[in-house]
Amino acid sequence: MVNVHGGDMTVVGGRIGDAGDAYDDAMGEHDDWYSVKTFVTPYRHEGKKTMYCEIAEQLDFEAPDHVVYPTGGGVGLVGMHKAAGEFQDLGLVEDAPAFHAAQAEGCAPIVQAFEDGTNHHEPWEVPDTICGGIEIPDPGASPLVLDAIRESGGRAVATSDDEILDAAVTVAQEEGLEMAPTCAAAASGTWALAEQDAFDADDTVVIVNTGTGNKEADVLRSHLMGKGI
Repeated sequence: MVNVHGGDMTVVGGRIGDAGDAYDDAMGEHDDWYSVKTFVTPYRHEGKKTMYCEIAEQLDFEAPDHVVYPTGGGVGLVGMHKAAGEFQDLGLVEDAPAFHAAQAEGCAPIVQAFEDGTNHHEPWEVPDTICGGIEIPDPGASPLVLDAIRESGGRAVATSDDEILDAAVTVAQEEGLEMAPTCAAAASGTWALAEQDAFDADDTVVIVNTGTGNKEADVLRSHLMGKGI
């Protein structure tokens, strides 16, 4: 779609760190380029605030008790946490939710830092997860993410790839909603948090679906075929 819209796309071999290195090199060669990289431009985290704006509006400006977000770099979680505070300051809502970060066990630097009680992550040495969208082994803004989790009273949780894929299938079959594997980490993470008694019975829990499932339907289909379904 980059090409369809008239843009130029450069494919870099390797993982996201390699793409980041190529980005740095390209930016150094083009003084007229404007970076839209996470936390480099304010438009990214300010734009992500609209997710919380929509949540609040759809709940008739009653803040949910919890928001669970599939977390890689964490810009969405930080943006929503910022919006929740601003909505309170403006008097649009009375309360703010607890924000929870959901990651895959194969790449969970935020979860590890949260559990260790540190303010910054350690880079994940060998990332290994089907959830490419959250396979971020070295999230540069982890202090902001950890602050958002802790200040809101949230938690960080990691689940296995099998649990994540199962969650995507369950949501599709039970609710008719499509979640890509990356997004389904929020669903499996929510169930793991429920098992940890993170929620009360009457709590409103929002699971954020950050991408359409049909982009990776083949991954979910392969998961089902692997189970003989």
